[in-house]
Amino acid sequence: MPFPAPSPARQPLPDDGARNGRPAGITMNFRATAPGTRPEVDVKALQTMGYRFSMHHRQRYLHAQAKLDGDRRAILSALPMLFHVNHPALPGYAANMPAGISGFQPGPADLTAIRRFARSVDVSSAPRQMALDAIFLMGSGGSLGHTADSDIDLWVCCDRALHGVLGRKLRDVESWAAEHGLALQGFMVDPRFFADAGDPVHSPLLLDEFYRSGIHLAGRQPLWWFVDGSSADRYFREARHLLHHRFIAPEAVIDFGPVGVPDSEALCRAGALELERALTTPHKSLLKLALVEAYLNTPERPLLSSHYQQLMFTGVSDISRLDTYYMLYEYLAAQEPLRRTTFRLDELQYLFVRKIVARGRELPTASLVARDVASWGYSPELLRILRQPGHFTLARAFEERTTIAHLVQKGMQLGNRLALLSPAVRADIERLQAVVDRQPDPMAADYRLLSSSELAQLRPQLDVRYSRQRWRLTEQGRELRHTSNWPELLLWVHCLGVNTDSLHMPDVWLQHAAEAWLRALSARFDALLFFNPLPDPHDAGERLISAFNDPLSYGGLKTCKARAAILVVREDDTLRVTEYLGEPEIAEAIAAAARQATPPQLAVADRGDAPLVTRVRSLLTEARTALANGQTYAFALGRNQVTLRALPDGNVRPTISER
Repeated sequence: MPFPAPSPARQPLPDDGARNGRPAGITMNFRATAPGTRPEVDVKALQTMGYRFSMHHRQRYLHAQAKLDGDRRAILSALPMLFHVNHPALPGYAANMPAGISGFQPGPADLTAIRRFARSVDVSSAPRQMALDAIFLMGSGGSLGHTADSDIDLWVCCDRALHGVLGRKLRDVESWAAEHGLALQGFMVDPRFFADAGDPVHSPLLLDEFYRSGIHLAGRQPLWWFVDGSSADRYFREARHLLHHRFIAPEAVIDFGPVGVPDSEALCRAGALELERALTTPHKSLLKLALVEAYLNTPERPLLSSHYQQLMFTGVSDISRLDTYYMLYEYLAAQEPLRRTTFRLDELQYLFVRKIVARGRELPTASLVARDVASWGYSPELLRILRQPGHFTLARAFEERTTIAHLVQKGMQLGNRLALLSPAVRADIERLQAVVDRQPDPMAADYRLLSSSELAQLRPQLDVRYSRQRWRLTEQGRELRHTSNWPELLLWVHCLGVNTDSLHMPDVWLQHAAEAWLRALSARFDALLFFNPLPDPHDAGERLISAFNDPLSYGGLKTCKARAAILVVREDDTLRVTEYLGEPEIAEAIAAAARQATPPQLAVADRGDAPLVTRVRSLLTEARTALANGQTYAFALGRNQVTLRALPDGNVRPTISER
């Protein structure tokens, strides 16, 4: 696999992990005054915590904005005002539509953003009654894994009684954003969802992810910012004390509650979900699958959200170290070496690097992340290659696919262990295993149509050459494949979905023939019959066709002849290929074409052979009609006569006799 040399296992994270089987505590908010007395609240520490979280969320929000341009950036900037006011010029407007975000004070930047879309909006139009508690971005926004075309997930938090009417506005905002090029997906969230043990959607794992990756846009701040979330008991005790004595105003915060400890059933469900997502987003989803395994392996260890909270409480301000994906990698790398883990450290590094540099992402210069990535063996040249998958060579793309396929299979091994822990996910794991087992190997001998966006964006420099009695496909001097005929090489490239604009054939005739072959393959067909893929060695170049010459003829001086044919039949996502050479096999080719369920498409390698298409199309039309009526069909082929006869099993058998 194309990994750099593995680095040594990382030591446990500072102040993270278990101590004597108990989660490490976070005590920034409280200080004891004397033995046996109630703890005194450090108000200054509370204010500092709120400021640190606010500043970090603001940094991530600005990073998310920087990835966008034009209307997309303007929409992201205007999101708070879209829900703070109900204005006829804004999407989702309706009479008496609930609006207003609690505690939100629009500033000049907010007014500038919203007036780009509705000039007459004024702060005075905001309602006195604030219907919404807060809004957040959720997911990878503003992280190293965020790109200009990443989806934006929006949480609109309010009482569930308002979800119906505000949900309609949210759908309108989504559609409006899509019209301006921003992929926005919104969710109505009531914080009380997370206290419902019977709610499988709003699980502890979702709350764990929200606390470590959400971005506060407007409204009430999460109470979790100010309270130790490493255990539910401690969270409730501290929260009750802070709110009851109004060290924190209840109306200033939104309480999603503590994360708690996810049970094995929830972890198994989450693992099965990440396995399914790994088929389309392998780098991110396999990292999250590894996190599920870490939670299962070390239930006594604080969750990743607690690690993030601890970094904030201890004053860490390095934006790189607080990055969502870097924290995830650090957490996984700090697992105890003796614990059984599915993925090796170098594999985790590979998944992390591929996620954060894909689609042209640049690493922050001289950052902690950049230094770590360099120490793992990823040179600037290698990062440049990985940053532009569209510039991969075909060979490199195959290596990457092979690596990911190997890691997905390792993920399935973990999935099988999840199925043993939770019979409820067994059927899903078995279904996914069947899907993974059917994943095509690009280097396999069969011709299966692949749908790969990464392969489709490649522009490889491909050469076809004939040497040592084999046709060979090469890229930058490296042989990729060889067969007995060149059309099968191009058929393989076609099945990959790779761009062939830079394909080079040995001579002009073959270049034109290759273009004709690829055009024929690109058309919609159930069956394709392609004639004369090779030049006739006895052809002096003249292609004189008289009214007396049958284009199928093999006799005398008739120079335009059916010398060879290739039949391609589509079976689901696989193309079955049969080559026919010489007069008897041409009869077999026509018989095979006649028995197809639908008339085959016809094409020729050389424009001079165009009469073949007209002749064979007419012949097949007559033959299919006769055979459908239970009759035989005879036609001349050179000096012989071919008789087609339908067999009971549906096949068509040709019989050749002298005329």
